[in-house]
Amino acid sequence: MTIFGQRQTPKKRRKSRTAFTNHQIYELEKRFLYQKYLSPADRDQIAQQLGLTNAQVITCAVAWRSAPGEAGRRSSLFYEVSGQCQTQLR
Repeated sequence: MTIFGQRQTPKKRRKSRTAFTNHQIYELEKRFLYQKYLSPADRDQIAQQLGLTNAQVITCAVAWRSAPGEAGRRSSLFYEVSGQCQTQLR
């Protein structure tokens, strides 16, 4: 019980971050360069090939499309931050 007579509820644990391998990053970025939007079948296929979930592929695709500028995306590497796939410029 707290000072105000309310029960403290335990905080929900966050899912741990996924660390993408260099191979996964390379394959995802290579695919996004020539195909900006992936169909559900394409997402399932690439997720299965790379050992990722469909949601992870979607998150990376959204982050890649929102990266600043075409040139920045072409010379970028992905890394995992706070559950979101973001782009790190070289």
